[in-house]
Amino acid sequence: MAPRLGPTTVETLDNGLRVLLRSLPGSAVVTSALIYRSGTRDEGPGQGGAAHFLEHMMFKGSTHFGPGEIDRRTQALGGSNNAFTSHDVTAYHFSFAADRWREALVLEADRMRGLLLDPAEVASERQVILEEIAMYDDEPWDALEMAVFARFYDGHPYGRPVLGPREDLQAMGAEEVR
Repeated sequence: MAPRLGPTTVETLDNGLRVLLRSLPGSAVVTSALIYRSGTRDEGPGQGGAAHFLEHMMFKGSTHFGPGEIDRRTQALGGSNNAFTSHDVTAYHFSFAADRWREALVLEADRMRGLLLDPAEVASERQVILEEIAMYDDEPWDALEMAVFARFYDGHPYGRPVLGPREDLQAMGAEEVR
């Protein structure tokens, strides 16, 4: 029998952030997810892949956590994290033991307020994304899916690849990602 979920509580903070809380009584793990209503569909001309690029950069240094430190800290505390970008949203999530979940909020708050976007890290991560695009191009099912979406959604933002076109990414620096 599946565990019974507790009620969902929805609050809107003074800064406009909407918070949804849902309990699973007896769970030893707390998962936090931060979802921005911004994805590929929101990118203008020449900005293709900016949302996905920014997703990558959220792990590359902030005021109190250097490049890679968010992942190291998460692992050291026995947790996990990840992120994804779609046409509609960009999401970040952490799972920690119930006695450590506040650490996810500390990490998210720091990168929300103080993302660094160091030019050297931007250049390095651009290469990672270009390699990611090459992997999609080399995988027949991924290449087919992108071609079908481009054709089906011709002229609509859903027809654009989430990773962005190479030429847009090559022209994107720290300020464009910001």
